[in-house]
Amino acid sequence: MLKNTILSLAMAFLLFNVYAENNSPCGPGRIKELKMKCKQMPKWLLKAVTVMETVSISPAGHVYWHNGIWKNGDWHGGSWYDGIWYSGDWHDGIWYSGDWKDGIWHKGLWNNGTWHDGIWHDGVWYAGTWKNGIWLKGLWHYGAWKDGAWIKGVWNKGTWHNGTWIEGDWKDGAWVKGTWNNGRWNKGLWYNGVWKNGIWNSGVWIKGDWHNGTWVKGAWYDGVWHEGAWNYGFWHNGIWKNGDWDFGLIWKQSLGSDGYSDKWIRSATAPAVHTR
Repeated sequence: MLKNTILSLAMAFLLFNVYAENNSPCGPGRIKELKMKCKQMPKWLLKAVTVMETVSISPAGHVYWHNGIWKNGDWHGGSWYDGIWYSGDWHDGIWYSGDWKDGIWHKGLWNNGTWHDGIWHDGVWYAGTWKNGIWLKGLWHYGAWKDGAWIKGVWNKGTWHNGTWIEGDWKDGAWVKGTWNNGRWNKGLWYNGVWKNGIWNSGVWIKGDWHNGTWVKGAWYDGVWHEGAWNYGFWHNGIWKNGDWDFGLIWKQSLGSDGYSDKWIRSATAPAVHTR
């Protein structure tokens, strides 16, 4: 008797779950009607009626997305806590965590999660992993940039692994590799890559190809300097091909046996003049 009762309840729950999933105003395909039809629901009901999505609406009309799968549509505002976003337009709101597969982000606040691909128009990024996509403008605070195209914006801190930087302000962080086209570098660690143009205010350059631009100050360890203006800094090693050298300190060992006794040589002459 008890066994039959349990089976009956389980079947009823399953049927109710399927019905609610397809007919609830919070179900698939009804996202645009959320503000009009959905009401605040208790947590047990949310878990019961939703398979694809878990959405709730506050009395003031604020959308709370707790977990689930978003396939497509327009998001106009609210709080996203976790889940998978496959496609659609995010117009505004707060993203706390989850996987963004693809879509268009217009503006809002991104706290954490993984961005796989898509177009970012504007907004604030606090932390997380950016795998690929196009960043048009915005404010980046911290996180890992794996690949993609940065068009314009402000980078505060984080690790840039690879990609193309078009223009913007780099405040601090680590650059692993990639192509820098133009912009202002204020502070940070450059491991490797191609620098085409821009202003280097301060930082540490480990290795790479410098094609043009202005070096204000910093420490250069190795790489190829093709052209540009060097104002001041520490030159450890590398190849100087052409450019304007104002003043700097050159590490003795990079010049070979030239008779100098000091480890650092204060020089108004570019490193290329000192042959090994």
